[in-house]
Amino acid sequence: MAGPDPRIAACRQEAKLRQQSFCLAKLTDEATAAAVIDAQLEVAREALTAGPAKTISAREDFEYAAENAGIVAAKISVARLTAHVTKGDATAQRFGLRGLGHALSLLRMGYANGGDRDRQKRKEIVGPVGATCRERLAAQDELVVTEAFRCVGETRDARHAAAVVKATLRVQKAKLARAGVLALKDLEGLELAEVRPLVRILETPLPASVSSDDVWVRGDVCRLLSGLVGDGDRWAQLPARTAAERIGRSNSQAREACERLAAKTGGGAAASTPAPATGSGRNWFPSGRLESCRPERLGILGDAEVCVFSEPAGEQARTYRLAIEDVTRLDPKDNTRHLAIVTAVLKVEAGQYIHVESVAAYELSDGRWLIVVPIVAGTPDRYTAKHAQLYVLDTAGKRVTLAHTTAPCRAAGCSQDVQLSRKKGVDTPIDVLVEGDARQKLTWDGTALRPAR
Repeated sequence: MAGPDPRIAACRQEAKLRQQSFCLAKLTDEATAAAVIDAQLEVAREALTAGPAKTISAREDFEYAAENAGIVAAKISVARLTAHVTKGDATAQRFGLRGLGHALSLLRMGYANGGDRDRQKRKEIVGPVGATCRERLAAQDELVVTEAFRCVGETRDARHAAAVVKATLRVQKAKLARAGVLALKDLEGLELAEVRPLVRILETPLPASVSSDDVWVRGDVCRLLSGLVGDGDRWAQLPARTAAERIGRSNSQAREACERLAAKTGGGAAASTPAPATGSGRNWFPSGRLESCRPERLGILGDAEVCVFSEPAGEQARTYRLAIEDVTRLDPKDNTRHLAIVTAVLKVEAGQYIHVESVAAYELSDGRWLIVVPIVAGTPDRYTAKHAQLYVLDTAGKRVTLAHTTAPCRAAGCSQDVQLSRKKGVDTPIDVLVEGDARQKLTWDGTALRPAR
């Protein structure tokens, strides 16, 4: 019997845990795959107990090792990660789930062995992997459940929807419930009947001590339901309107998502706050920076934040910047911020305004994401026209490009909203629908965003 591979031992001699994990990730031959994954688990366990001199963040180093194990699994076999999920302790389960989800992501985007090989392998394993991850939704450990939600979402398989909904309603913490709703957002071909029970989240009063997750999860549910309900689904109107009223001014993006759901299911009068033209009294031109960062899972970039910054540029003017930040690393020049992977200046004309909280990102295909930047003439609560800049983020090339500017609607408080429409089981084309008072239809064909014919 052959002894331990000396390359693994050599990797474990590296000075830092991240260096050890990076070294191990390069060992992707079949003979050592299981041993390499076990070594990555050892690194991950050490990360959770490492002192501050060894690691910036124990959680981030843990996830780094788990995702590097996922690289090996995607290239060779998921068997060892599956074994850790089904037979290991809570730490091993969390590690295995993270790795399995990352393996599915790499195969979906063709970043393991490439092309047809990755598509075929994903097709072969996505069913068993999904079943393994779904079983862990019943775990007691919150971190295990979080990773199980992530992994199930990465399957893109709506057959898991009922289990995800049940687990989402079972958990006690809003942060966990958000993970469940975000997983549902990733599933393709959802049926309204399966996710309708989530309306209970909208009906439940906010706790006495409100966290940002308590507010965001209601906005997440409203966005999810808005994509599935029709005009006749009146059952959603009152819960959505109630949720919007409870959210109030604490988070305009979450509130507006629930207002849109109420309006869609009961007519425009359902909105719980005045039309934009009335004004909110908010100071849209403060002397300091405005910023909004939303967590996203951006394919090969992993956990990231889509951030938009607004800086003063005069008494009634602002400048705007988009940044995709890596939440696993700190900026060496500013240890109060995460490292920016991609940045872009968002240009607007004089008199135009970007509400930074309303910028949103949607997955397209092959590692590309659509970033929607709504722009108004005036301010977000008092405007006379509205349009959107549509940017495409290429996660492999780490660049963002302005792909299209929508035709504006022109009226006080006019409506314009951008939605994606996918056909079940088909990666492309994807329809990009510009809804509201100036309707348009675009198509993402896998390489470019083009006007629909």
